[in-house]
Amino acid sequence: MWALGAILYELCALKPPFSAVCMPALVMQICGAPPPPLPPDYSAELRSLAIDRLLCKEAEERPRVHAVLEVPFVKRRIEKFLEAKLMQQARDRPRSEPGEPPCARANPREYLGEYLAGVL
Repeated sequence: MWALGAILYELCALKPPFSAVCMPALVMQICGAPPPPLPPDYSAELRSLAIDRLLCKEAEERPRVHAVLEVPFVKRRIEKFLEAKLMQQARDRPRSEPGEPPCARANPREYLGEYLAGVL
């Protein structure tokens, strides 16, 4: 989860959360200093997730992956992404031939919840 926090931080800040000229100095910075704040352009939820939770110094206090997936703003983005993906798959699916039964899952929204339940 630490690595996810470092990547998320770097994607937002366009620089790593910690940097130094040599490895021992980098280790000292990681262990002893908090990461600089993320730009205020990002939501408080995202800044808190990256800095307070994923880059938490204590490994046992960092969230597990399932807890991150349950964070409301993360969950909303996943649902939005999956809905768009499922809608695209439905558009790309070949149409039924005359006389064939229609696809039981013609509407991706019908099984989005079921799919998310299996993923989360």
